[in-house]
Amino acid sequence: MQVDKYREDDFYGLKCLIDENYGTNVSKKVIEEAYNKGKRFILVAHYNGSVVGTAFIEKREDYIRLRSSFFVSYVAVDKRYRRKGIGKELFKTIEKKARDENIHIIELTSADYREDAHLFYENIGFTKKKTTVYINDTFAND
Repeated sequence: MQVDKYREDDFYGLKCLIDENYGTNVSKKVIEEAYNKGKRFILVAHYNGSVVGTAFIEKREDYIRLRSSFFVSYVAVDKRYRRKGIGKELFKTIEKKARDENIHIIELTSADYREDAHLFYENIGFTKKKTTVYINDTFAND
């Protein structure tokens, strides 16, 4: 198993993984124009030539507290390969990249029903932050 940055030939496997886990229909254009450049990058775990895991990372700057962080989203591991260390390897790679860029905070959010994911995050050192997320999406269809 190997973890690398996303490459163009990873698209089909990545799309299947994201669509299956998040119920989306992500396009190659979105992946390559919005997520895979600038302060955003995608990690992909490969096993026997197949995409079996992923994490999307965005570097964020907090100009008030004067710190940088990585915000991790769309973490997914193929159901057939779970509990085989793939998630841990993805996060080891994220932590190494954070150290290389002098980033001390890695954040992520997770839906409340993803209890297995919560246990995983806690087992690799994350703690649940006491916060409440608010969203206003009423204007989205205007």
